Amino acid sequence: MRDGLRRTDAFRRDLTFGPITISFEGMEGHQLAGLDAVSRGKQGPEEQPRWLFRAGASVPERFRLDVSFSPRLDPPWTTNPMWLDFDRETQSYRSPRAFWETEIFESLSSSSSRATMAMGPHPREEGAFGWRISLREATSGLLSAVAPCANALLLHGCGLVHPEDGRARVFLGQSGAGKSTMNRRLADWELLGDDKVLVWLEGDELIACGTPFMSKNLFRGWGEPHPIESFYALQPGAVELKLEELPKAEAFRTLLQCSFLPYGEGPLVERALEIAQGFLDRVTWKSLASNLDHDLSACFEAVSS
Repeated sequence: MRDGLRRTDAFRRDLTFGPITISFEGMEGHQLAGLDAVSRGKQGPEEQPRWLFRAGASVPERFRLDVSFSPRLDPPWTTNPMWLDFDRETQSYRSPRAFWETEIFESLSSSSSRATMAMGPHPREEGAFGWRISLREATSGLLSAVAPCANALLLHGCGLVHPEDGRARVFLGQSGAGKSTMNRRLADWELLGDDKVLVWLEGDELIACGTPFMSKNLFRGWGEPHPIESFYALQPGAVELKLEELPKAEAFRTLLQCSFLPYGEGPLVERALEIAQGFLDRVTWKSLASNLDHDLSACFEAVSS
């Protein structure tokens, strides 16, 4: 398994994201090819596919979502934020979007759950590429929804690994805050992900891994786990370079603003808040105010072993 994807049989695929596995059943043809493309990691220097995981890298599975997939063309797929409503009667999460007919049968007390999903390819693309676009967004939505079941959150951030100590720094910010730009400004660091990073609690440590859900810059990172040293709230366009401690209240607000949580109520929201609170005390939180003219090389020192 080099791409986070296990080919279990002709009509089923298992995608691995850190401690979470999402298993799709009911796919064939272009749908399988599109999902295979979603699972791939970073590109090599000649744009040849490189896998999301290096050989031998693995994370013990903590939560599994089994998805029963049904393809359909009507209504057509629409690029739209994923959202799930909580049904108190059935204790499940359902999508109100007709183009993404999804229901997750939530279970916090278990290490697995199941879901149904009916959708189509991107209407302006043909074949496997159309399915890659829609399945990429749908899979990202599923991952963000079930992440709290594995003590994890999918964050809007850039994860970079220090070349000397092998520990990750996670840079948080909304679109336009400079997350992808950090990959260029710290060019000798290893990229985990420049837009969506999965973070979870492992004992007393926070662990981060990349995902194949990249920004429009198409920077692909590694999906392997790395312990986190610190979080940084990005403040772009600053006249002066400032690296300061971030008050806990501001850190919590930043974390919630940068968490992909596709629902507004129910037990998974409560669980996500508990997880976010637990993130605050595990690592240092800082504010990084800068602009593109600032040299960041002196801001980040390696952690001595």
